[in-house]
Amino acid sequence: MSSNEMDKARQKAKKLGVPQIRLHLFMCVGKKEAECCSASAMTQAYKYLRKRLKELKLRKSHGLFPTATACLDVCKGGPILAVYPDGIWYGGCDPDALDRIIQEHFIDGNVVEDLVIARCDVVAG
Repeated sequence: MSSNEMDKARQKAKKLGVPQIRLHLFMCVGKKEAECCSASAMTQAYKYLRKRLKELKLRKSHGLFPTATACLDVCKGGPILAVYPDGIWYGGCDPDALDRIIQEHFIDGNVVEDLVIARCDVVAG
């Protein structure tokens, strides 16, 4: 990659607010039906997450950065949301669950234990 391309990438990352990211939120948004839930349920959940973060102005104030990903390979109990660097993976992330995760985890700082499907033993610090 050329120096010019790297500079453009750095500018874009800065514009997106990457240096201020506190939590990176990866949500599976498959292009087709999955074993964990329907494509429409995944899409609806991801759109809802983005909408609520925007409504609550949490993206900038709390450093939350949602990203759609094709699949997180759990394929059970979806939609799935992985929160990093916390290393918490949530299942069943419909709009009601997302409201709880937003309030309890992202705002209050408490993991929503009954929605956790996995917890990473080692996370970057």
